[in-house]
Amino acid sequence: MHAAQRILDVQALSLLIEDGETRVITKKGIQMDGTHFFAPELAAYVGQRVFCIRHPGDMGKIAVFRLLPRGRQFACWPDNLDRAGVDRQVMAIEARRVQTR
Repeated sequence: MHAAQRILDVQALSLLIEDGETRVITKKGIQMDGTHFFAPELAAYVGQRVFCIRHPGDMGKIAVFRLLPRGRQFACWPDNLDRAGVDRQVMAIEARRVQTR
């Protein structure tokens, strides 16, 4: 019997695990499991469809992959702001900064 190995490459993980869902990014982030997940990087992709995978060890995170013609591209690890205790105003300011780049 082999010991379980940790996969550090998020893109490899997306190929191995298909237990994800397609979602659309809104100004509030990504809604999944009745809550919103947000990262400033998502502001650049509002309105786009993405593939999301729940973090196996942290219910407050999801992995987000952009859907491209040739496959998926890792975008970021958004947090559930309520679980993370992050100030929504601070995140909104950071999102606006990302949008204006």
